[in-house]
Amino acid sequence: MKKIFILCLALIAGLGAFAQQRNKADYMSITIYEFHGLQIGKMHNMIITRTDSAQLQTDINLKPHGKPRDYLANHEDTIMTTLKPYFNKGWKLLSTSVEVSNFQGSDFDKTYRYYLSREQQ
Repeated sequence: MKKIFILCLALIAGLGAFAQQRNKADYMSITIYEFHGLQIGKMHNMIITRTDSAQLQTDINLKPHGKPRDYLANHEDTIMTTLKPYFNKGWKLLSTSVEVSNFQGSDFDKTYRYYLSREQQ
């Protein structure tokens, strides 16, 4: 009986130690900012912020290609092409959000946020 009791305690202790060994994760946010204004024109910017708060800011091309009816499909294709290298490196999408703000007349901006994570290597 004592052997069974000791074996059960050993198993429980082993499971508890195994449950505490979790891999740490890295997180990253990718923000794509799109501004359309009469005076400034079009501005497209991407900001990547990593877990260690390091930031990389780059311009990206979200300009429509082809016919006006194809604009949305081309826009989505450009965003997926921009994110694909991160997915290929093991980053997983946690959540996304979009904000649209209208200013005067035809001036507006859109902000797309993508939150990603991956296990530390």
